[in-house]
Amino acid sequence: MPAPGSTNRRHTKHTWLRGPATGIALIAALLLALTSASTTPPAQQATLAKESALPASKPLGIDPPAGRYYAYAPSVVEQGSTRHVFYCGNKTSGSVHDQAMLSVGTKQADGAWTYSAPRVGLGPSSAIPWANYHVCDPEIIRGQFTWGDHVYPWAMLFTAYGCAVTAEPCPDQHAYPNQVGVAFADSLDAPATDWRIYPSPLISYELDYGAKCPAQDYCIGEPAASSIDGVGRLMVWYQDNGGFVWREVNLTNATSPVIGQRRTLPSDGLPDWLHNASVVWSPARGRFYAAYDAGVWNKHTNGPPVQTDTAIVSIDGGDMWAGAGSWRHEETITGAHSGHAFNHNTGIVRTPWGSAASDTGLEVVHAVGNGWAPGGGWGVWTYRLWSTTYSFPAQSSR
Repeated sequence: MPAPGSTNRRHTKHTWLRGPATGIALIAALLLALTSASTTPPAQQATLAKESALPASKPLGIDPPAGRYYAYAPSVVEQGSTRHVFYCGNKTSGSVHDQAMLSVGTKQADGAWTYSAPRVGLGPSSAIPWANYHVCDPEIIRGQFTWGDHVYPWAMLFTAYGCAVTAEPCPDQHAYPNQVGVAFADSLDAPATDWRIYPSPLISYELDYGAKCPAQDYCIGEPAASSIDGVGRLMVWYQDNGGFVWREVNLTNATSPVIGQRRTLPSDGLPDWLHNASVVWSPARGRFYAAYDAGVWNKHTNGPPVQTDTAIVSIDGGDMWAGAGSWRHEETITGAHSGHAFNHNTGIVRTPWGSAASDTGLEVVHAVGNGWAPGGGWGVWTYRLWSTTYSFPAQSSR
């Protein structure tokens, strides 16, 4: 959602480009953001941290090059001692054209992870008008997806934004607002050019609204996915102008995707405007877990349009399917855990099929960020990936 006063209302989660801030102005802005944007007064943050069972959040270890870069909205797939971390970022310093960036993690003998330098995993395509400007919010899922005469083992859902002309920002009348697209590949290590983008949106604004979205609306995006059968049936959650919803999507025959009816989530225990959510299924717990943006919105007019906290909640698996029941609050990641003003846009570490990667808890990778500095700095350039772990409580205690 754009910040008030933004000149780029269509962009997935940013405001438009600002100049750099340095020295005292940047420090002052950070201190201001940490105090004015927190959900609790600074004097209470120590108590909040003490009451929380979450360990401190720490840098994940993926470092963009020096310059004006951002990193957020990850999809983290873990397979043994290897992780593929796709996230929303930019490949050119100071340029706000979202790419699905990729960094590969390797688990060391001591249990720590080291990550490769980021590269473009999938970027905007000039051949796809509705996805030629931004590709963001990647979500990776494994299956058997037959397109034509080829079976692909990997699919990437993403938020796409297109523009019919070359302009920054894109004029409203030439924009293809956010929609959910899908691309397929034979390997997560495939170069960006080997990901094959399906020629039309998987979930379009016509599907949800019957027409093109108004330019000021967010439209369709922020997909999350979990496999139902290990083949092609998926639960796909996404953001639309009515909130966070989901559909069953069948990509077994990806030549002709089958898109199920739009379903709402059980609302009890959720905020009125759920967004930026990562969702996984935990077979060990029989519950779906979600991590989503919560807390206070950034108060700086031209700052990053994100919130202070990330909430972690869960619901019984049957209740998700039935659209009934209540969500249970599990934990909240705040500035008391990271030391940053904003903690947002998460990706729960998962198996290739969209289940929790561990039976004992959830590693939640989230973006941190700081406020916009009046001297010219833009908080989006501070977005970096951090991580903390929520441990499941003993079954008998719940």
